[in-house]
Amino acid sequence: MKKLRLMLAALVVALATAANADTYTYLKVNDSNSNTYEIADISKITFDETYMNIALTGGEVVQLPLASLTTMELTNTSGIILPSSKEQVELTGDGTLRINAQAGARIFLYNIKGQLEKTISTTADQTDIDLRSLPRGVYVVRVNSTSKKIVNQ
Repeated sequence: MKKLRLMLAALVVALATAANADTYTYLKVNDSNSNTYEIADISKITFDETYMNIALTGGEVVQLPLASLTTMELTNTSGIILPSSKEQVELTGDGTLRINAQAGARIFLYNIKGQLEKTISTTADQTDIDLRSLPRGVYVVRVNSTSKKIVNQ
């Protein structure tokens, strides 16, 4: 049930992120098969206790076991996306969010409700953001095309 809530929250945040930023073409679901679906072909996504159900516009419903899902992402490419070494996100033990990205990158920090908390344009290849002023909770950080879930404790 906890994984179901996290997956649903991640999907809501991802969709809110997409609404506030770029227009995405694909939903990539990383499970044992690494499925990619065109967003235009998806009519509805629902969750139950065991599955994420993707209803396609042609009437087909794809059931993906929640236990096998590792990540979901919205993307503009259907192929394999390799993480950029210049877009690394880590939360240090002292409440600092450390982001390694090319100077000029835009950083978006969303809360679990999908609300934008911070927007930062980097001026150096490494940016540190103090998260101690934010409430504890789950956040999604998006840097260019890289998104990562963090827990601010």
